[in-house]
Amino acid sequence: MIKRLLATLFPIVFMPYMIFAISLSTIQNNPSQYEKVFENAAWTIYVDTNSIESLRYSPPYYTLKAKYYQISYSEETICEFNIVFDYDYNYSLETMSKKIVKDYPYYSEAEKSKLLLQSMDKNSGMTCCINKVHLWTLDGSEVGTTSLYRRAKCGTRSIVYKIGLYIFSKYYDRPFGISATK
Repeated sequence: MIKRLLATLFPIVFMPYMIFAISLSTIQNNPSQYEKVFENAAWTIYVDTNSIESLRYSPPYYTLKAKYYQISYSEETICEFNIVFDYDYNYSLETMSKKIVKDYPYYSEAEKSKLLLQSMDKNSGMTCCINKVHLWTLDGSEVGTTSLYRRAKCGTRSIVYKIGLYIFSKYYDRPFGISATK
């Protein structure tokens, strides 16, 4: 009787720990859920496409929340970031392009492109806040958790900007800014 009770309670008690464990093999074996958005020699970043959700839809303002994973091969760790992006569509690629075409009709295409890049470098229209970070080993053992609540502007040349672009385009099926290759 006690064994049966323990057998029933064990999964219920430890289910939260088993559900949230993440390992490198889980990420790599589920490419439809974990989309690779950036990679270099030291690490790779994946976005959990199932975690993307809208917190605000009030055009021209949008707020999206998601999780992304940074795999550090040399440190043998996985960092899970819970991040919230705020988007101001007044500074999107589409809106800024239309504004520049309207305001500078006699500029050449090259001059308009240069002005567009300069404008977006000044204000990308995107900010982000990393709320919580979980640290795992590559085999899925949890190392720890911390809360950051760090808000920052997303520069167009930053990795977090690329992540924000991916999340926006994945959720709304349209671009927000200037995309770069993975």
